[in-house]
Parts: sequence; structure tokens; C-alpha cells
Amino acid sequence: SLAAKFLADYPASWLLAEVYEIASKACIDLGETQCALEMGQQSLRLFPENPLLLVPLATAQLQSGLLEQAKSSASDALDLLDRFAAPAGTQPGEWTALAQQLRASSYYALGRVYSMEGLAESGANRRRLLERALEAVHHAIASSPNDPELVYLRGLMLLALGRFKEASVDFRAVAARSGPVRERARAQLKKLNAPEEQDETEPAERTDKSVVAPSPPVAGYAGSKACERCHAVEFEA
Repeated sequence: SLAAKFLADYPASWLLAEVYEIASKACIDLGETQCALEMGQQSLRLFPENPLLLVPLATAQLQSGLLEQAKSSASDALDLLDRFAAPAGTQPGEWTALAQQLRASSYYALGRVYSMEGLAESGANRRRLLERALEAVHHAIASSPNDPELVYLRGLMLLALGRFKEASVDFRAVAARSGPVRERARAQLKKLNAPEEQDETEPAERTDKSVVAPSPPVAGYAGSKACERCHAVEFEA
């Protein structure tokens, strides 16, 4: 309300970009997506080099099904984060942490866009887009390695690509931690461990001859506990 009043009272203020940004973020918090998009575009028209707005705007565009716009906002944010120094008034350590979060969110948005586009396609184009989604999620995890939602999304991408063994590793990592996707990861593990109960349409492209299902353990399989001594990092993961 304060932002709207300011815009009405001072339509030629030099602070318009900042006030439009405040209004856009307030609309996002209120769940008013259309207002967020309109106010955000007004702010970016005056100050386009603003990853602090581009990233939440990409998420709002994604939620509205505006995939191309979300892709553009996320890509622009990543470009700006690579090219520009920290905003005035921010501490170096503080900006480093924030920039990492912004990168993770941008790559997450790109991963979601490519995955949605890929799942709507078929054949080679489907695989190409899902591979791009997987690459984006890899970058997101590199920027925010402790986010289980990112690991879960990577598991879904691997599953869609028929890489069941790798997907199960991600689902196990998520299922071992508390969080909003824990139960979903456990459900995916249950499906992977009981493939005969899966619907024939899951995961994607089962008919692709390049996809090989993981082999069952051979006789004498030692189990993960035997690996802990020499491969502590992998065992913990």
C-alpha cells in the first residue's frame, strides 16, 4: 500500500525503480502474481541490471507458466552476477553468500523450465531438453549443496532420463534428511525398488534402447557398509 501511494504521489521520482521493485516483491509475498510481474517489469525498465529482482521474478513467471520469460530472467540474472560487482553498501562476505543463493535459484528456475519443456516433447528433443535441465540442476546444487529440494529435482531428471541407479542415490540422500520432500523421495525409492508396480509410462522413454536398467546385485555383494572405511565421503553421501 505504501509503494502504491508513493507511485501515485511521486510519478516522476528518481526512486521509481526501487519503489517498483518493493511493490513487485510485496505482490509476490501476497501471492498476487500479475501485480508482481507488472511492477517488476516497470522496475526493470528503469534499472535492468538487477539480479535481486530478476531472480524472484523468474520464479513468479515460472509459476504463471511463462516459461520463455522465466528462462530469460534467470539467464539475465546469471549473466549479471558474473559481470557485476557487489551492490553498494553490502559487505563482501554477505554478498558472496547472497550471490550463491541467487545463482542457485536462477539455475533451479532454468532446470524447471527445461524439464517442463522436455517432458512435453518426445524422442531426441525430449532427451536434449532433459539433459539441459539436468545440467542446470547440477549448477544449482554446486551453488547450494545443502538444499534437499535441488537434489530431489536432480533425482527426478535422472529418473526421466532412465538413469535409475543415479536417481536412487539422490533419492536416498534426500530420504535420509528431514524436509518437505523427504516423503516424496521415499516414495520414489519404493517405486525404484518395485519396478513391476510402476506404470508403463514411468519413467520417461522406457523404450529407448540406449537406456539400460541397473543390474541386480551379484552373488557375494558386500554392501555399502564394507565401503565406509576407504570411501567415507561417498558412504556419507
